[in-house]
Amino acid sequence: MKKFTFILATIIFMSGIISCNTTQKQIKQVKAEKIDSTYNVKVGEVVTLKFSSNPSTGYRWKLSGKSNDRCLKLDNHEYKADSNNSQLVGSGGTEYWTFNAKKTGELILLFKYERNENDVAKERYYKIIISE
Repeated sequence: MKKFTFILATIIFMSGIISCNTTQKQIKQVKAEKIDSTYNVKVGEVVTLKFSSNPSTGYRWKLSGKSNDRCLKLDNHEYKADSNNSQLVGSGGTEYWTFNAKKTGELILLFKYERNENDVAKERYYKIIISE
């Protein structure tokens, strides 16, 4: 498995699976030990998530569930081949996910590194807390 990297670009933020008005009961449905990271951000801040990826294997990172543009907006998602290996067939690269925080609330994000919904290699959960 490739190591994934997380970069905070301007400041952090992402697109939501659960609505801005997530209740504590909904958040507790994802066990604490499954949450990889928790981030506190402010409305208007931006986050860029950076994941190691190799689409030549058929795997890509996907945001599981529906995004909620009321809370967060996906501004950009792109893949870039590693510059030092860009001429090598089958070499990897990086997927960049850039989001903008729109409204206060708490969200749980689930990213899956998958070929299809039945072939998931990795899962990453992130709890995002957006404040004014």
